[in-house]
Amino acid sequence: ATERGLWAVAERAGVTRDELARALSNMAAGAALAEANRVALAEELGLWGVPSFRVGEWASWGQDRLPLVRHALGLART
Repeated sequence: ATERGLWAVAERAGVTRDELARALSNMAAGAALAEANRVALAEELGLWGVPSFRVGEWASWGQDRLPLVRHALGLART
């Protein structure tokens, strides 16, 4: 919830301060991308909320679906 915390999280994720500063300077583009993803999630996949998953044609939501995600990923590799 603080700038210091944001920098710490970014650093742990491997994002440099310069990369984070560039992303923060273009928040409108990020908001537009998030909205486009929200619309696609609802309209194309019929899903809502997080966590939502899509592997190929298979899509689902819910943390309890993680074993199914693992299975779908294994099938996608073959």
